Amino acid sequence: MEQARREYDLVIDTESNMPLPADMVYMHFPAILERVERSGVQWMLYNKLVELLTKRLTVPRAGKVFANPTWTTHMVYRAYRVIADVFHPPVDVEYYGEVSTNEKRERQVVVISRFTPEKGLEHVLNVAERMPDYRFIIIGSTQPSSGEVLNKLNTMIDELKLVNVELKLNASREELRGMLRDAMFYLHPPYPEHFGISIVEAMSAGLIPIVYRDGGAWYDVVSKVSSMLGYSDIDSVPGIIKKFENNKELYIKLKNKSIEVSSTFTYESFRKNLVEKINYMLRVKKLS
Repeated sequence: MEQARREYDLVIDTESNMPLPADMVYMHFPAILERVERSGVQWMLYNKLVELLTKRLTVPRAGKVFANPTWTTHMVYRAYRVIADVFHPPVDVEYYGEVSTNEKRERQVVVISRFTPEKGLEHVLNVAERMPDYRFIIIGSTQPSSGEVLNKLNTMIDELKLVNVELKLNASREELRGMLRDAMFYLHPPYPEHFGISIVEAMSAGLIPIVYRDGGAWYDVVSKVSSMLGYSDIDSVPGIIKKFENNKELYIKLKNKSIEVSSTFTYESFRKNLVEKINYMLRVKKLS
């Protein structure tokens, strides 16, 4: 990679999870997995190996590191003592924003998430049980590990007799937009999402987001709408929804604010930001 930096105007690494010596490094999350609370001998050995590789490959020769979002930049610093800049991803808010003006919304709560174990979707069913007057639609893609999750969810739905819950697998963009058009609220399960593109999509469609009070989805997105929209205990979610349901003025205010915040994550904003960063790094490299 050092040779590539000499041969090319700019070398950009978008695949690594450690700050390798490229000119620009975009890091999704640190490779040292203890930062996400995985324990056991195998993870301890893995982390030690990563630390050894990191010391050999990274910091002294690394270029500028970027991460998404602010929450992840803190994780990068804790893992590698490298200060990363925030670089948010683009979201197709224009596409989902086409349905934001719909005022005939129903008592529906949409959840968008992969059907994987770490997402904790079973907690959503506990909320649905306490809110029989709302319809809950859990939309998500499936993976090899999804079978066990879906079996667990379907078993809970049957045992709790949840006639107000629907699981929607591998929906198309058109189907997703249609479901967002009719719903009032978006609920994200108790998981510290790095950023949460689906959350921003829902906001752009006119849904009020309610998310776990941790991760980038909270600090960089939903907290910008209102501090009332975060939860630490998912048992508090029914009370949050009821608060807005009974105050139409507040509901409209937060809906409009959600749309406004989502508009800062457009593809055009991403393009301009990327061009600025590239031009800056080109100037820096020319001077070095």
